[in-house]
Amino acid sequence: MSDAQTAITRFDQALHHAARRLGLCLLVASYLCGAAPMAEAQSAPQDLPAIEVTYTRIVTVHDGDAWGGDISPDGRWVAFMKNIGQGVSHIWMVSSEGGEPFPVTSGPTYDDGVKWFPGGDRIAYRSGDRIASLAIDPRTGRPIGGPQRVTLESSNAYFCISPDGRWIAYTPRNQEADRVIRVVPSIGGAARTLTEANTSGCSWTPDGEGIYFKTGRLESPHQALMRVGIDGGPPDTVFTHPGTFSTELVAGRVLLFLQSRSNTPVTGPEIVATLDGQPLGSLKLMDGMGGMDFSRDGRTMVSHLYESVNPIRVLSLTDGEPRTVNEADSRLVGWAPDSDGLLFQTVLDGRRAVFRQSVSGGTMTEVRFPETPVGFRITDLRQPIPHNLVLSGDGRSLLYAVPGEDPSMTTLKVLDLTSGRTRVLTDRNLVAGAFMSERVFGPGGTGNRSEDEFFFWERVGSGVTLMAAGASTEPRVLWAFDDPEETRSVSVHGDRVAYVENVRQWANDDNEASILVAHPGEDTPRRILTVEGWLDELTWSPDGDWLAATHYRSDGSAVLTVMVVRVGESGELIGEPSFRPVDARSRPQWLPDGSGFLATSGGEVWLVPVDPSSEPVSLTDEEQDQVGEFILSPDGRHIAYTPHIFKGSSLWLIDFGDALVGRR
Repeated sequence: MSDAQTAITRFDQALHHAARRLGLCLLVASYLCGAAPMAEAQSAPQDLPAIEVTYTRIVTVHDGDAWGGDISPDGRWVAFMKNIGQGVSHIWMVSSEGGEPFPVTSGPTYDDGVKWFPGGDRIAYRSGDRIASLAIDPRTGRPIGGPQRVTLESSNAYFCISPDGRWIAYTPRNQEADRVIRVVPSIGGAARTLTEANTSGCSWTPDGEGIYFKTGRLESPHQALMRVGIDGGPPDTVFTHPGTFSTELVAGRVLLFLQSRSNTPVTGPEIVATLDGQPLGSLKLMDGMGGMDFSRDGRTMVSHLYESVNPIRVLSLTDGEPRTVNEADSRLVGWAPDSDGLLFQTVLDGRRAVFRQSVSGGTMTEVRFPETPVGFRITDLRQPIPHNLVLSGDGRSLLYAVPGEDPSMTTLKVLDLTSGRTRVLTDRNLVAGAFMSERVFGPGGTGNRSEDEFFFWERVGSGVTLMAAGASTEPRVLWAFDDPEETRSVSVHGDRVAYVENVRQWANDDNEASILVAHPGEDTPRRILTVEGWLDELTWSPDGDWLAATHYRSDGSAVLTVMVVRVGESGELIGEPSFRPVDARSRPQWLPDGSGFLATSGGEVWLVPVDPSSEPVSLTDEEQDQVGEFILSPDGRHIAYTPHIFKGSSLWLIDFGDALVGRR
């Protein structure tokens, strides 16, 4: 396996795990039978009948994270994944009636994505970077013999098993880093490619004559369901949706589970609809539930619930003493400019809200919005905070988004925190597509702002334009990008726009990433640096003398470091880049004097000096729990962070009765 492929495999494993941990399952259901004409989701009325479900907890895990799961065809067993940390995950089994779970795989591997074969005597799963199968005794749920390798190539692919169990379709990456669809005999052997269309996920048609897959435009939040025949040929478009979705084979038909539009406040209940968009009913599952693996008869679904809490702690960088300032499960938004107040999100009385908390022990007050911002109807705090929720540099106003008429747009508003009045900044804020960056980092690593202006995107033709505007000033153009993929990582300092190019070429052995610096009003940017590997999280130092970026090397080490380069006023490179020995998992946040920056690594916050002769220092090495996120105070003297305290995870059976199988 090449070094680049190793990087892809580990990156894909991180994506699988992150998507599952975030619980991105805002379910909206729709069905189709066989090939169907193209349809598009319609707006659903608010008075739909509710689909009633019942819950049964079948297993609780405290020494790891239980997740995923698939019900055996006879309904007796649930195969699921248990993550034990250090990049190791195994397949476990438990009776659908509950009881003591037991492992069916072992070793230093990352096993996930388990699925039952239709015969109920074998499972398939991803093991490391390949697909494997394992015989299972249907009476005991125990493995028979050892695993068998199915795929030969190295790729952490999504996969699906044909209705007759003879074939496995899977989605490896090609040399352009696109996921393609290949089919291989389920006992292993030569694979053949059905389509080179870029995809994510797959689902067989009920008759086994074709495969459904998802695809979408990189610059748009729209996704499409496509169908390709088992013999290949051009795929057909079946369904389009202004959001994302997944597919499940339920009781002899395919269900589409649609997530909400990216520019909406996010739905309360989920919607069950027909393929032509006609709503049938609403469905509301418990907050925090993930997974959508149905039984073969469509009456039950296995789901997982991950339970944790993230309180707010503040650490002084001078004396190293942390203190808890809020016990509630929280997500950090920003510091007030006096470094005494913190803005954060939490859930209160079943709703998501923003509060200001005094670090020195003052009162907590709620920030009131005149309308519900995008993303605020999600009460599960594991869902990410909208990137367009931004506190201004002077602490007097807050940027937020509301839905736009076009599903690819939102309207950005600025809320005056003193008067409560709002001002429309733009009604053409572009919702980011799959490979387009939502955040633009200002000086020091602040998200989507500088001291005086907010940053945002607008659609112009087939490209995107980076804009800047103050709370009371008119927007101005910073830089126009013809290709939305160029906006993978962008940072602004004054009139200098630095961005990363070509970070998506992971599959090439000679993959490269470049840093370019552009100035408003100029025709072309300056390419100041090209390195092997890929770069992300690009940030200017507060004084504009340095750029830092996380760097994924292609030398076989498969770890992230931080690259630091010095840049002149007109955008020229000064000296050679240096690579700081910290496995950074967050954007660098610079100290006010530019002498170093902070980043998370290994669940700790590290101070990394710019001077390569000085070693990085852990600031939270005495913290018992891993640090999920942190923000540096404006004066550089404190960090606010949220330790991730694991409370346990559990698997549940959800009984739908006739709600799904009775609807045609």
